[in-house]
Amino acid sequence: MISRKWFWIIISLYLILGFYIFYTSYQSPTAGIEVEQKNDQCIVVGLLYPELEEIHKINRGDTILKVNGKDINDTSKLKYDSIISFADSATVMNSKGEVRQIIFSHDDLPYQFFNNYILPLCYFLAALFLAIYLYRQQKGNQQALNYLILFILTVAIACGSIPLYMRLNWFGIIINSTTAVLSPILLLSFLKHYYTFLSIHWRIFNYVRYLYIIPIFVLVLTIVEDFYPSMFFIDSLIILSLFFILIMINIAIIIAGYIKYPKSQIKVIFWFIIFPIIPFLVLYVVPLLILQKYIISTSILSIFFLFMSFGFTFAQISERLFDVEYYISRLKYYSLFSLVITLGLVLGIYIITSLPIYEIVSLSIFIFLFILVSFYIREKLDYINRKVLFTPQGNYIHQLYTSIDSIGKTTTREELFQKLSSILAKQLEFNVVYVIGFNISERKIVENKLQTANRLHDSIDISLFENLQLMEISNIGSCYIACIHQDIEMKQILILGNENHSSLKHEELLALELLILYVNNFIDNTKLVEELLAKLKTMEQKDDHPYWFEKLVLLKLEEEKTHLAQDLHDTVLQEQIFLIREMDSILNETNVETLQAKITDFHHQLVSINHQLRAYCEILKPPLLDTLGLNAALNKLFMQTKKRANFTLLKKIEQIDLKNKYTPLFIYRLIQELLTNAIKHSQATYVKIQLLPYENGFEIKYMDNGVGFDIEKLKTSNSMGLAGMKERVRTYNGYFEIDTYPNEGLQIQIRVGED
Repeated sequence: MISRKWFWIIISLYLILGFYIFYTSYQSPTAGIEVEQKNDQCIVVGLLYPELEEIHKINRGDTILKVNGKDINDTSKLKYDSIISFADSATVMNSKGEVRQIIFSHDDLPYQFFNNYILPLCYFLAALFLAIYLYRQQKGNQQALNYLILFILTVAIACGSIPLYMRLNWFGIIINSTTAVLSPILLLSFLKHYYTFLSIHWRIFNYVRYLYIIPIFVLVLTIVEDFYPSMFFIDSLIILSLFFILIMINIAIIIAGYIKYPKSQIKVIFWFIIFPIIPFLVLYVVPLLILQKYIISTSILSIFFLFMSFGFTFAQISERLFDVEYYISRLKYYSLFSLVITLGLVLGIYIITSLPIYEIVSLSIFIFLFILVSFYIREKLDYINRKVLFTPQGNYIHQLYTSIDSIGKTTTREELFQKLSSILAKQLEFNVVYVIGFNISERKIVENKLQTANRLHDSIDISLFENLQLMEISNIGSCYIACIHQDIEMKQILILGNENHSSLKHEELLALELLILYVNNFIDNTKLVEELLAKLKTMEQKDDHPYWFEKLVLLKLEEEKTHLAQDLHDTVLQEQIFLIREMDSILNETNVETLQAKITDFHHQLVSINHQLRAYCEILKPPLLDTLGLNAALNKLFMQTKKRANFTLLKKIEQIDLKNKYTPLFIYRLIQELLTNAIKHSQATYVKIQLLPYENGFEIKYMDNGVGFDIEKLKTSNSMGLAGMKERVRTYNGYFEIDTYPNEGLQIQIRVGED
């Protein structure tokens, strides 16, 4: 880091140069008189600002005799610059030979005074305060910070000295030319150390130190120019070309880094370089190199360099990458809307008023910045008054949704606290996150079973826990505390700590408040579930079941009986009724051949009915399951499926060691239902099914290449197929996952551990 002594020497030099620049600039108001040498006379051929023609009665064809009390022929710079940009006074002779004295004032062109003096002065002061702030904070990579401070100060001097350069002030030309080429070299030095800090090492950075010869060369060039004024035009082109080349090197390095290493910090640098540099190159540098005339003065464009300085500062001192992504997305979002609105307004203003193009561009910049700032103000007011969050990419909403979904799957309070702590530690990037209990009546801390080894709560006054209200979030030193649940006896306190002492943004605090609201309800529900499970466990130990449980079992049995009765009525019973009617019709038949044909047909029908009854018996109780085991029963099921199905069946059945006597039937039913569903609905050409051992239990994997379906429809379906399977697996405390989309097949994974 720059020593304190050298830092204040640099600041003192900065203030001395600034005082000279702005004091000298103030002495000469804007004139903007374009002249031409004719017969040793300086003739007015145009006015950059038509207002001067009305104010001072300067007309084309008038002769300029003196400028600032000095004979016009003694002003050698006019040989190389035909515009009198700034002047205190001028002696003018009109076409009638009348001579009069003109005194220029800043009041003549107030907007030019604002552009050429007020804006550079504001940038100069902003850069000063920014440099002091960076030095006092001393955050981030300190070597890069040194060059960042020097870069900010150098750019401010370069922008502030432009009016002196336009006045052809010799010392102003030296300052402006030298700082103009020095600033992109300082930027390269900053990038060198910042990329190194990000573990990006490029060989090109080894040659940056040699570039400091260029400012020395420019310094010598501008000093020599005072003795040879004819070099002014050539020197200006050389300096501007060097500046352009150095800027393009910076842009190339940043773009290459952005493409090859898409880190958040480089993304910030990318946006805060491209945003201010492109207007400067397009509206000033390139037109000046090609046409020898700029479109917009650098006094106006200097506001973009202010964005550059603040952007680099933000990238350097940003504590968390989460913030970087957030601010980038917010800036892009607001800038896009501001640009669209600005283009619409400016187009309308141009059509109605027909203002000059330079005024239109200045007005565009003002409107754009005004709308952009208004968006930020509106965002702040929305947060204060309506608790509305900015979410251009749905970051907070998406994170909140996934957090609620994950926490909602927990079954115990301890598991809930652990899940909440891990989620917040990841999303908010806190080093220590945990939950403790606070006994209200006894005024003491009750630690949870999953308590972390880091005891931040020991350093917090007990009265803060006592006075903390439900859903209240309080910042205490380097940590936050929040009451996430409260009942008559106990408070649950969330502790969040961070070594970097970083603070939560308003948006994060609001998202945390909303998450706590859900967690509070989850804790109440989880508490009820824990109490219910405890009662069920007690009843199980006593072999005593609640009446509602027995009633539920009976209802389920009756439901299954109803389904079976309906199936038998629709198939076997209907065929038997038809067979009885056919037999009644042949009671009086005397033809022997007809009787034999009918009896043969009856025999075939009875055999078919018998097969159907046997199939129903196998559905209700597979006979091979108890005699030959699960594998034999499944192999027979696979053989039957191959006869009925139009798809290729691939199977893999491994030996499963099961202690529970009901589990083989459960496995059989699951696979049976999967194959039945494949035959009826899948329209697949191949089906693959696997039965594998899993943690003293089993795992079933199913896959087909059929038509698939919309999984959302399964949630509202009354079908007893996949939805019924999911419920069966849930009763065994198992895992059931479906992955499917229309026309993309179906995959199902089932995992059940042995009780």
